[in-house]
Amino acid sequence: MKFQKLYGIRGTGLILIFLSMAGCADTRLDWDHILASKELRYATLESPATYYESPTGPAGFEYELAKRFAESIDVNLKLITVNRSHEVIDMVMNNKASIGGAALMNVKPTGNLKFGPAYYSSPQQLIYRKGDERPANISDVNNQSPAISLTQMEILKGQYPQVNWNAYYDRDIDALLRMVQYREIKSAVADARQVNIYKHLYPDIRVAFDITKPQPVAWLYRDDENLHMAITEFFKELEETGELNRLVERYFGHVIAFDYVDTSAFLARIDERLPEFEELFKTTAAGYDLDWALLAAMSYQESHWQPSARSPTGVRGLMMLTQDTAQYLGVADRVDPGQSVDGGARYFKYLLNKIPERIPYPDNIWFALAAYNLGLQHLEHVRVITQKNGANPDSWNDVMKSLIKLSNENWQPSLQNEPVRWNEPVRYVGNIRKYRDILRWLTFEKNRHARKNERMHALTIDSPVL
Repeated sequence: MKFQKLYGIRGTGLILIFLSMAGCADTRLDWDHILASKELRYATLESPATYYESPTGPAGFEYELAKRFAESIDVNLKLITVNRSHEVIDMVMNNKASIGGAALMNVKPTGNLKFGPAYYSSPQQLIYRKGDERPANISDVNNQSPAISLTQMEILKGQYPQVNWNAYYDRDIDALLRMVQYREIKSAVADARQVNIYKHLYPDIRVAFDITKPQPVAWLYRDDENLHMAITEFFKELEETGELNRLVERYFGHVIAFDYVDTSAFLARIDERLPEFEELFKTTAAGYDLDWALLAAMSYQESHWQPSARSPTGVRGLMMLTQDTAQYLGVADRVDPGQSVDGGARYFKYLLNKIPERIPYPDNIWFALAAYNLGLQHLEHVRVITQKNGANPDSWNDVMKSLIKLSNENWQPSLQNEPVRWNEPVRYVGNIRKYRDILRWLTFEKNRHARKNERMHALTIDSPVL
């Protein structure tokens, strides 16, 4: 299966796609067309919660679903990205996409359209800013004109006709939440899953209350029996194999926990300290085929990006190498940024190669991180305990539960007969996942806004004076 990304350009009420669309509107993109063309056109939102470009390539919950479905029917995936929910529906209605992802099932589709099985449900939440008075109920926001998307307008206008909703046609959820963060607006409405992600980018946003019950989300497509059967069977298999739950945990499980002080400090240090070392992380990571955001996140967890950092146990530098590890790696000066980052990257790569090949991504990454913190022998010890207790030693979630259990029971055997803080790698891996994702999302948002500015510039024509 091949993957191709088609960027959308949005002007005032205008949608342009970077490919030849000649005759596309007259071609029904149904099941037969998908199989004959070997191409699945899939429209979805471009956001950290759905699809984004990460340092290691395409990522996101919706992207993963679309990729797996295309692979299951042996066709190529062509992803069409949009910024607002109603544009997903427009793409399917106007025959520009076969499937639209992340569509709210409470929005009644017009025309000959159909929803697939709901694959998650999430409430819409009223968002306000930390420090402002928290609205207690819907009557408290009557005069605030809460910001909502065009799709949300259809849901909320009927439920709360007394509220003066302010629907933004030209703003995505990222923009609305940013406006709340910087007090440009008083409140906004957003999906809970999006809020769980964006609070790590805009730490001052707060949830006042759920403004709706959990809203089911599904794929939207033309009413085609064969396509509907294929999609229904696809999601049934994802459920039965547990793959859907694994994808949910991969993209959303670790973002629910939120530490305001830690997140705010990290965002501040991205501006204050990261610029000095960002190119070093990128160059070093590329040399070892690693994700630079992961390497930078490891360094922040270890040293808060302070080259002279030292722990009470004597580990030092940006990657906090022990003296023994530094000698093994040939690192002469642990406080030298270049030597420290290169040594840390090499050591992590060594550990990653020691993880059994049968363990898939991203669990192999989490195991390697745990080994960096806990030691490879201790990690293997916990995996053995996990297997003896009937759980999966190749699943980070199962091994993480064993680590938590060992910590809670205060049982501290080790291979060297010394105390081990079994809960430490759980926090360690969780923090690095969070820091890595924040760096990925910020890079994505920065690049997305740059593309928007470039497109707006490209659409501007200087008229000569006649």
